[in-house]
Amino acid sequence: MSDLKRGMELFTKKLLKFIAVLLTIVHCVILAEMIHMGVKPMIVYNIFSILCYLIAICFINKEYYNAVFIAAYFEIILHSFLATVFLGWDSGFALYMIALVPVGFYMQYFISGDKYNIKQPLLLSILDFVIFISCKVYSADDISPVYVGMESVIHEGMYTFNAFCVFTALIGFSVIFLKELNRSHDEIIKVNEQLGRMAKLDTLTGLFNRRGIQPFLDICSVSGRNFCIAMCDIDDFKNVNDSYGHDVGDEVIARTARTIRECIKPDDHVCRWGGEEFVFLVDSAQMHDGYIIADNIRRTIEQNPLEIFGKIVDFTVTIGITEYKKGETIDQTIIRADEMMYSGKRMAKMLS
Repeated sequence: MSDLKRGMELFTKKLLKFIAVLLTIVHCVILAEMIHMGVKPMIVYNIFSILCYLIAICFINKEYYNAVFIAAYFEIILHSFLATVFLGWDSGFALYMIALVPVGFYMQYFISGDKYNIKQPLLLSILDFVIFISCKVYSADDISPVYVGMESVIHEGMYTFNAFCVFTALIGFSVIFLKELNRSHDEIIKVNEQLGRMAKLDTLTGLFNRRGIQPFLDICSVSGRNFCIAMCDIDDFKNVNDSYGHDVGDEVIARTARTIRECIKPDDHVCRWGGEEFVFLVDSAQMHDGYIIADNIRRTIEQNPLEIFGKIVDFTVTIGITEYKKGETIDQTIIRADEMMYSGKRMAKMLS
């Protein structure tokens, strides 16, 4: 499991527990109101609700998130409906059904995991809407609440408390939602940066690939500084693969990459151009300076054979190096370095 997914699940568990505790507290306050007003059915229901949310915490620990979500959704709808029937529309309990719609969709985002299930919150919202309208129709039908004769101040107090709870929930979830958006945005940027770096690196050697070194070549071409570009190729690399296997071949490529990186200056750059070919940039240098570095690379590789799997593997490289000429393109300079490298290979074969 990735750290991101593990962190998301931990946050979901903490959020659900926090909501369960808050709902327990809200029901305790409502229970006190109902005891004060003597609304016996709602006293029983709120005691039942409090017990349900305490049990829900155990189910959250066992990661039955969706079951807890659906149970809480229906509990709030039923509580709002019964409270409206018993105490009337003006008590404000129907407001909870309005808050359920955005909160339900948002909670589904957390508990769905990898796949967001839009059908479930949509169906629940439709049911919520139907019951909400039913409450309004019932209240507008000149049917008095079951419990009548309460002082207006009690109704106003209940409405204010319920409105406070609803607005607090909506504001709280909006803040969490925006924080989650920011976190997701930062995570996307981080992943894109990692992918961008990976797209510019060669996995075997850890060097730049062609795409990775190109910006440095472009900067040098417009800087006005003298610089050299070298093309390096491992000699008879196919024979190395055929004789020792591809694992040894990979190690030969990796050793060559390390040697080049160790021999060039810290502010110079090297890339794996492709296969067994490398290109390195010798910045702020004329041809003589570049030649010294290239010859040092060649000698270091030649004098330090690779020891691997109990075998000693001798290999050499050929390097073609040229100085950038003002007015030409980087590609033209690389082509000249490539031509010089192959010229060196032909000369070596003639002398062998």
